[in-house]
Amino acid sequence: MPSFKVQQIVQIRADQLPYMLPSMARQLDRRKGEVIDTFVPLGKRGQIVKVRWIARRATERDVTMEHPEEDLQLA
Repeated sequence: MPSFKVQQIVQIRADQLPYMLPSMARQLDRRKGEVIDTFVPLGKRGQIVKVRWIARRATERDVTMEHPEEDLQLA
């Protein structure tokens, strides 16, 4: 698994989309985001990545979400 760094551009892995809610999967499909922060929660082993998902249109807003590193790939 890659270790993500701040300001890298990432996207959700395509094989993880079927496991998400349909509305969230549509929103994140092929969308790119910028890594804001990475951390490992106390008592856990996996890295959590905080991502700012970039808006595609002027009518949309940027969204900030946290994802396990296994769900992401470099864009």
